[in-house]
Amino acid sequence: MIAGRRLAITARHLVYGEEIAFTGPVFSHARIEQNRIRLFFEGAKGGLTMGSAPGSGETISSPVSSSLKGFAVRGTDGRWFPAEARIEEKTVLLSSDAVPKPVAARYDWKSLPDGNLYDRAGLPALPFRTDYDQPR
Repeated sequence: MIAGRRLAITARHLVYGEEIAFTGPVFSHARIEQNRIRLFFEGAKGGLTMGSAPGSGETISSPVSSSLKGFAVRGTDGRWFPAEARIEEKTVLLSSDAVPKPVAARYDWKSLPDGNLYDRAGLPALPFRTDYDQPR
């Protein structure tokens, strides 16, 4: 049912030209700010929020989780660590005590992703990585 809803939204936008949100937040670019990385997004209708996977029992308006999940940062040594993430207006700010000089970030870049970044229209953010200098 969820896949059908998402496909219908996409068709309404792409085929019928309706001006509606049809994709969740899409990573645009990142900016390193001392020991943190700020992530910028496009297509976040109504802004960013914490959400949950459909059928999990959580709702966009009252998520059970109290923090953003699914983010990791990489330091100059090439090692990845889970990141603390917080929404600041239309950006996400990442940091990790284990990474004093972050150079890259990832979101939902694993076999069983648990990310909970959504837009206010209820559409999830797409997985992404900010680095392209390592093998995929």
